[in-house]
Amino acid sequence: MTETRLKPLDVSATVNHFLSLAGEENWSAFDEKVIEVSNRPEMIGWLPSGFKDERINVRDLAISISEKTSQKLDEKINQKLVELLISDPNTHLRRKAAIALFVKGNRSPQIKLALEDAMTNDDELRDQVSALLKSS
Repeated sequence: MTETRLKPLDVSATVNHFLSLAGEENWSAFDEKVIEVSNRPEMIGWLPSGFKDERINVRDLAISISEKTSQKLDEKINQKLVELLISDPNTHLRRKAAIALFVKGNRSPQIKLALEDAMTNDDELRDQVSALLKSS
């Protein structure tokens, strides 16, 4: 049996590609690419720096990868998601952090309140949150 090895991923080029897609508002390609890279160790290793980037689209990317990866996230990454949930200046990203935490198993009252807020006040996330809550 032959093992398929992936080429090392250039994280900087990958992030720049995502920023380009976001700039074009090509969200379907953005979402497809997130799924494609979400289990790559290079991207998981990049998450802490992505969470603290000043650019909204970079933080959005880090949250999206956290949500979509099938890998178990370590406590440090989960804590960074909680910090984003509490203090990110962008309301939409705070709600997305709640979704990522919920997907990873966090069912705290704080997460549930944030999801209820997203259901009520965020048209872009309403359907996703509704589906998550129905499936849990």
